Amino acid sequence: MGPLWISDEPSLFFGPFPTVFASAYAAAALLTEKLRDGDPLAIAAMRNAMSRGESDYSHDLLLAAGVDLTAAAPYQALIRRLDRKTADLEKELAAR
Repeated sequence: MGPLWISDEPSLFFGPFPTVFASAYAAAALLTEKLRDGDPLAIAAMRNAMSRGESDYSHDLLLAAGVDLTAAAPYQALIRRLDRKTADLEKELAAR
């Protein structure tokens, strides 16, 4: 799957593997939170995972970056992201 696992994929709900994209989106949401917070462990883990390229399965690369897709944290991060985006849209609509 290559670098797609961390992308902000526009075909989240339309691609051939929507569950793969949903998991990737959740992983990206958690990684983004950690990196934005300046978490030094997340930065180092992300650099390590990115340097490994396509040498391993996406799940293992994510584990190396500190994201466990079997835990609740990535999906909670995705819900927080979607909540923020929804609030932004509601503010924009209210301003019209």
